[in-house]
Amino acid sequence: MAIDLTIEWIGVGAPSYARRFRRAAVIPTFAPVLKEIAVLAIAPAIEKNFAAGGRPKWAPLAEETIKSKMRKGFQSPGRILVASGAMLESATNPGNYVITNDSIIAEPGVPYWSYHQTGTSKMPQRVLMNLQVADQRKIGGLFDRFILAHLAKHGLGPRGVHTSVVGGGF
Repeated sequence: MAIDLTIEWIGVGAPSYARRFRRAAVIPTFAPVLKEIAVLAIAPAIEKNFAAGGRPKWAPLAEETIKSKMRKGFQSPGRILVASGAMLESATNPGNYVITNDSIIAEPGVPYWSYHQTGTSKMPQRVLMNLQVADQRKIGGLFDRFILAHLAKHGLGPRGVHTSVVGGGF
């Protein structure tokens, strides 16, 4: 699933900043900052989602699911979305994300994760890949630093302008 984010230019001079940025085309790839975002914002956000039992909270486990996990010997049968730990480990490993010039695609290495992310007719949706406002701000800050460094390198860096990340679902 691809991250659904929109970058907006906010602040004094933002329209001219955005125009100069597009016109200059000084950034051929966003891959370096997207790798940073994966490591410093997305993976930690997903880890926090698991630790908190969802942000917002996930639907509780069915009693039968807890009993089944106990029979199978899982260490934390009441912990939501964690049985063997494979999905948690996979979803929080940026090495499992596909990073291109302009996108991050989260591809946890377990085949069943998307059923939890979207829900099914027999299982409630438990969004494990969900960015909070603080995560969005962190991503915006990483973009700011990256973009402004590139613009400054080409003598195009305005002052008082920053990016804002809108959205946050995967």
